[in-house]
Amino acid sequence: IDERPGSERPGSDKPDAEVAEKIRKLRFRLVSEVGDRVFFAESSAVIGGRARAILEAQARWLKSSQSIGVTIIGRADDGGSSADATALALQRAEVVRAKLIEAGIASERIKIETRGNSDPVATCRTAICQAQNRHAETLLRFSGKGEASSGLTGVIEPETRGAEVL
Repeated sequence: IDERPGSERPGSDKPDAEVAEKIRKLRFRLVSEVGDRVFFAESSAVIGGRARAILEAQARWLKSSQSIGVTIIGRADDGGSSADATALALQRAEVVRAKLIEAGIASERIKIETRGNSDPVATCRTAICQAQNRHAETLLRFSGKGEASSGLTGVIEPETRGAEVL
């Protein structure tokens, strides 16, 4: 079940508010305790030192909550074609997934998606500003394991898309 804003649970007229609220609270904890984004250099999918530290912290955080899975969203805004951006975004998501698995997170708890340059975090003209779109973002979802999930799955995306930064 995809619990992104605007999606609905089968047989229901509205998203499961309880699941959405649980995920929002957990997302706040993830962001404030360890971070949810791994940034990359231009035209690169190489994990640097700071990114490695964030991924290690994410893995420790995820190990403490077995009912949580993640969806890694790869993004790229490195110029070039949309196909090139999608390919680079996929590489970024895959390298993050590999590092989390290497750190002990079960592969079935990790999904990946790519957005390429179709869903920018910031829309702007300068290179420094555009660098905000060169990342892989970790979104939470209940994986259906453990009591906290009640058998439901869901993902809540942050509501910060499309910010205009000059």
